[in-house]
Amino acid sequence: MVKVVLPKGNTEELAEETGIHVGDGSMNFYPKRGIVSIAGHPTEDKGYYEDYIVPLYMKLYGIKPNLRHWSGAYGFQVCSDVLVKFKKGLGLPTGPKKNIEAPRWIMSGTTSIQAAFLRGMFDTDGTFYIEKKKGAGYPRIQIRTTSAALAQDIKELMINLGLRPSLWMEKPKNSRWSNHYAIAIRGSEQIRMWMRIVGTSNPKNKGKYVIWKKSINKKRFC
Repeated sequence: MVKVVLPKGNTEELAEETGIHVGDGSMNFYPKRGIVSIAGHPTEDKGYYEDYIVPLYMKLYGIKPNLRHWSGAYGFQVCSDVLVKFKKGLGLPTGPKKNIEAPRWIMSGTTSIQAAFLRGMFDTDGTFYIEKKKGAGYPRIQIRTTSAALAQDIKELMINLGLRPSLWMEKPKNSRWSNHYAIAIRGSEQIRMWMRIVGTSNPKNKGKYVIWKKSINKKRFC
């Protein structure tokens, strides 16, 4: 097992990493060790893991995870009872995350703590895309989860930050699959506000936002 240096205090970096874990992470205690796993899309999130998540883990926990491809994903595992216990103390569950909620220290935290958590969630379980509306491009940020409780928490956090989110349930085509809950904000004003207050650390999302801004500026001068 690796030696972990635990952070002191609930910082913005810890809040963002907690959002990342809620989105892409899992953990559990096994007979011989505790394991924390973080994994995302094997190509779209590769740069995000290499250039941001690994340095964040180094800063928070004093360890450099070894990235690898496995089971159609890209990420890492950390073998540490200490880290699993610490994260459990933060309010993160071991085992399945079906009914996961945002930790209470996030919900009662400062706006910067709440924004950092949402940033981690957006960069792992969220999307930024342009939908067609009345023949024009309409920007949208959306986060999806299978947990109804987490969806409500995300909506509340967005409202706390002055955003205007919508929340709805999506039933899967296969009855054996779980329902999904989507939380979204739409429109130029809301997207700009998100990027100003919450932002993104994922190069994929940064690139999409830059492309969208260029398209908006181009239309202004046509």
